[in-house]
Amino acid sequence: MLFIVSSVTRPNGTDYVSLLLASIIAGHAASSPPLDSRLRVLLYDADPPERRRPASWFAALPPGVEVRRPPASALAELAAVNTDPRKDKHHDPSDRIQWRTKGAHDLLSVLELAQQEGEQGWPYAILLQEDVQLSSTFFPKLRKILAAAPPAAASPAAPWVAWALFHAEAFDHGRIYADGAPYDFEACDQALLYNTKEMGGIVDYVKRNWRYDPSDWQLRDYQRASGALVRVAVPSLVQHIGQVSSLAAKQKDGGGIMSGCWAHDFVE
Repeated sequence: MLFIVSSVTRPNGTDYVSLLLASIIAGHAASSPPLDSRLRVLLYDADPPERRRPASWFAALPPGVEVRRPPASALAELAAVNTDPRKDKHHDPSDRIQWRTKGAHDLLSVLELAQQEGEQGWPYAILLQEDVQLSSTFFPKLRKILAAAPPAAASPAAPWVAWALFHAEAFDHGRIYADGAPYDFEACDQALLYNTKEMGGIVDYVKRNWRYDPSDWQLRDYQRASGALVRVAVPSLVQHIGQVSSLAAKQKDGGGIMSGCWAHDFVE
């Protein structure tokens, strides 16, 4: 199992990612019956060098976690973004443009990283944002999803690109989904399981469009344009717990929200 967790520094020393990384490793080890799959956990540290957490913080991460960072080319692309609201299709404030485009570029980076790892023999990648909590059913359900996936040689007519492991009901517009059903992706990209063999289209789409729309809109619009098959886990296998946003303006508005399709083992 390959996990890629995206992380940035948050205000007031809020640290979601350390707990999430520890829970991934502990959950994998404690799965019953035991999982015989290899576990690899990559932390995508999306902070630029001037905002990076101290070396002591990284040294305290759970053993085995591998850290990846944006290359200089990615930082240069972000630095060149025009943050003038008059030039922005959404007319967002400058700080929100900077935050939004960075989030979309971070999505591109982790998608490309997952695709590269797929070429090295990892057929599936679980991409998580740092501010989620795993359900106690996360690993058993993940095992069932992967066990049901057809072998590569089968060449199914409609292979899935991803499973949405989290969906916020507020964005479903009244739609009700059965577990594993084809999913009309709308928003909230906190947790997705990707089929790395089928990622070429989404990588190319985000590469062309990251400057213009938020990261979850990138996935939504790609699916609408391509008809890509995304399935959904019901109930959600993670819960969004991020009430401290990396965007200062959102904190002034009251912070983030804990929202979604609650499973029985999530506690408010």
